[in-house]
Amino acid sequence: MSENKDTNKGQLIADATACPQDIRYPTDLDLLNDAREKSEELIDLLYCPIKHESKPRTYRNNARKYYLSTAQKKRKTKKEIRIAIRKQLGFLNRNIKKIHKLLDKCEKKPLNHQQYK
Repeated sequence: MSENKDTNKGQLIADATACPQDIRYPTDLDLLNDAREKSEELIDLLYCPIKHESKPRTYRNNARKYYLSTAQKKRKTKKEIRIAIRKQLGFLNRNIKKIHKLLDKCEKKPLNHQQYK
């Protein structure tokens, strides 16, 4: 005899007016900033002073300054948003190139599956 026991597996919110408040709206600029910060963490993780001559430049202070100067504005024009997105894309592209160079110098894969993805 097998009985199907229905157990409570969580909470379902069916009303749109009662949604959780800790979920932020993903704007392009915020997503790019998060991706840039993650890429900087990967560079910090991959850099080994023994194998590499110098730590790659990430311009993290400048990138953070440019991001905050636009993100903290109450009213952003389309031009300001476009310029900020372009700058974040440039910083992220530079970081991704540096990550690939650091990975090429490693003989074994130093990242776990989630970090590598």
